[in-house]
Amino acid sequence: MIIVIFIMVVLLGFSFFFSMSEASLVATNPSLLKRLSATGDKRALMAFKLMTNRKVLFGTILLGNNIAIVAFTMLGEKTFSEGHAENWWLLLSIILFCGILLIFGEIIPKSVALEAPDHFALILSPAVAFIARLFNPLIELVHFLPSLFIKNINPEGAEKQLVSEGQIRLALIQGSQDGVVDQEERELGLKVIDFAETVVEKVMTLRGDIESLPAELSIKDAYKRIVPHGFTRVPIYANDDVDNIVGFLNVKDLLTAHIEKNHDKPLSFIKREMAFVPEKKKILDLMLDFQKEQNHIAMVIDEVGSITGLITLEDLLEEVVGEIYDEHDEPEEKIYKLGQDTFLLDGRLSVEEVNSELDVELLEEDYETIGGFVTGLFGKVPRKGQSIQHAGMNFTVVRMENRRIDQIKMKINRNGNHN
Repeated sequence: MIIVIFIMVVLLGFSFFFSMSEASLVATNPSLLKRLSATGDKRALMAFKLMTNRKVLFGTILLGNNIAIVAFTMLGEKTFSEGHAENWWLLLSIILFCGILLIFGEIIPKSVALEAPDHFALILSPAVAFIARLFNPLIELVHFLPSLFIKNINPEGAEKQLVSEGQIRLALIQGSQDGVVDQEERELGLKVIDFAETVVEKVMTLRGDIESLPAELSIKDAYKRIVPHGFTRVPIYANDDVDNIVGFLNVKDLLTAHIEKNHDKPLSFIKREMAFVPEKKKILDLMLDFQKEQNHIAMVIDEVGSITGLITLEDLLEEVVGEIYDEHDEPEEKIYKLGQDTFLLDGRLSVEEVNSELDVELLEEDYETIGGFVTGLFGKVPRKGQSIQHAGMNFTVVRMENRRIDQIKMKINRNGNHN
């Protein structure tokens, strides 16, 4: 009887070991293990190899843990049921052993391991690696049999290891915190992920900021207006209606026409066809369209076909690499600090950017830009110099451009008094 109890304790110890190994190796920090491996730490190298080879890791743990559990249960039931033929005694022994396995084979070892996963991963990995080598043929068999079933259900899926967007984000953030990924690489990686889900209306030039030219304008006059400003592509409208876009001007065509002395001909003579895209279109899809059609510009329309903005290839690229300046651009501060919690804002700034940069909570649902948000607070088109209070913040219109707010002074009251 004593020998049987001793063997059961040993088997329970094996279950404790395998559960603890699983929890620690799954929860450990791969970046830390990689750094320690580079310094020559053999235990870290073993742990890193195990956690990156999930087939070996889980095969070893599943095989070892299940052997220990089955042997413990069978031995315990056989020993403690001897001389007791009653069904209730069998049921009692099963409940007892399942409870022991749950507490000492699952809950306690995993809870302990998760308190210091890196520490326990280094301690336990040599033993797990040894067992993995010892039972390698059995581990291969354990994985071979279910792989046949998986391939029959989904042949392509059996060969693929999908990584979710969330896992990539987490890896970039964790890598940055651990010093494996630098800040610029992290930001670039996160921007690439966001790129796939961003829609056109989030990055377009708003309708009120579009520079356009009438189709009747002569090439000579257009040359005088366009070339000094460095524009490369400009929308062309007809019938004195800026919403009636009939094409766009490519500056190369303008220069060619100017050289060929076609000074008096209208822009309609050299205009190119303009593309129109819905504002809810994904910018990744638009970039693929631009590439396929060798196009660089498109007008953005809403559900009823009204023009809401303009989108260019440069706008799309800037979503990934940041602001692109050429020799004609002058980098400008969109948020300029005037004093303590007082800022001068570009009216074209998104409400989301203002919230993020200034740590405030303006509602984003109804307005894209801070200029539009402040106009909404007034309930009408404001005049230069007008001020309005909102949620402990004071907004003053500094400059108007036509009917659009171009610059706003924003003063934030952070003392909690929003009256």
